[in-house]
Amino acid sequence: MFEVSLILFGVTIFLNGFIPIYKWDKRNLGVINTIIGIVILIFSIQGIMVATVLGDRLLYFGTLLFGLTNLYLASGIFLNINCRSFGVFCMFCLISAFSLSCYYIWSGATLIGTLWLIWATLWAFAFIGFTADKDFMIGTYIMFLIQGAFALFGIGLLVLFKVILI
Repeated sequence: MFEVSLILFGVTIFLNGFIPIYKWDKRNLGVINTIIGIVILIFSIQGIMVATVLGDRLLYFGTLLFGLTNLYLASGIFLNINCRSFGVFCMFCLISAFSLSCYYIWSGATLIGTLWLIWATLWAFAFIGFTADKDFMIGTYIMFLIQGAFALFGIGLLVLFKVILI
């Protein structure tokens, strides 16, 4: 289910970068983020309950960050919450992802550790873009497009088809 969560999160992150650039209705993002956020939460909780090894359990706890990010962004869209609070939430996700990266690299799983480091950069750009001046927003959206397409969706497909073993 981790692979499917990566693919779903990659699609939503790509759309979170694509739709604002073209100035489409943000309520579309709210619906997509809500549905995929709930699905990822279900997959994560199921994975946490089934996992027997600490590394697998931490992987699903990290995946929980993806689902919570989607749900927070959806609630911000529907409830018209200030974007800066989402930026602060992204800082929490950044610290968590960096911690997971350090754990996996230290324990010898350098591939998954590197992936968590790449995903931490996604939350770093979101933190900068949503808490800083509006000048950074276009860069954040472009980073969402790149991260969504390659670092999440692409990696998710490679893991799903067993090209990369995690």
